[in-house]
Amino acid sequence: MNPYSPTPTSARISEIYVNASKKATIQWSKAGSIGSGATQATLVTSSRHVSDDVTSVVPPSLLVANTYLILSEVSYLYVPTVGYVLAKAGINMSDSAFTRPRQSTCVYYPTTGTTCPTS
Repeated sequence: MNPYSPTPTSARISEIYVNASKKATIQWSKAGSIGSGATQATLVTSSRHVSDDVTSVVPPSLLVANTYLILSEVSYLYVPTVGYVLAKAGINMSDSAFTRPRQSTCVYYPTTGTTCPTS
């Protein structure tokens, strides 16, 4: 992030299961943020929770029955050095990306209790 401060950076990664009826739900989710003066991210509570319905978030072409997706999200509050054109309070820049596990059916995370849960 140099020369800018990494402080307003937050990220979240979640695993999504798409069931037979093409309903997408969160299997697990972890988030991180960089606090003031920190040089690395710290785990924080994710705003996505197990069993949250995220069908409306997933593009229809990715709603393939009985599959898993990984949703990666990041946001950064960009505060310009000179605020003549942009808002002096900053602009929230964010992006998200969907990927599929490549070498396994799902990405196992110990809190899920089983390998590749399907609920």
